[in-house]
Amino acid sequence: SASGYSLPAETTVVIAQLQLHKRPEIYPNPEEFNPDNFLPENMNNRHYYAYIPFSAGPRSCVGRKYAMLKLKVMISIILRNYKVISDTPLEKFALRGDVILKRADGFMIRLENRKRTK
Repeated sequence: SASGYSLPAETTVVIAQLQLHKRPEIYPNPEEFNPDNFLPENMNNRHYYAYIPFSAGPRSCVGRKYAMLKLKVMISIILRNYKVISDTPLEKFALRGDVILKRADGFMIRLENRKRTK
């Protein structure tokens, strides 16, 4: 029994991650980009399973820590050297579920060199 619902044995349960990650009681203003949502002091007050891009528990992705490290390094290098510009407003983003959640029509961006100060 889960939250008053009984599930038959061998039932497959699928978690709607996008809906979970956009719950306003967990993430204030979930439609806004806010990296502060992931500061340690904000994550400490949140349930462990409130953010599960790599699943969670004993069968979660074994490459999670490696993927997060590589993404942080890659994004920091890109943002240090370039301005990332998109002409598509957020309201026009159409998402498609696949192995990962992605834009249905691709993601067109421009990179502009950042001016270096010496």
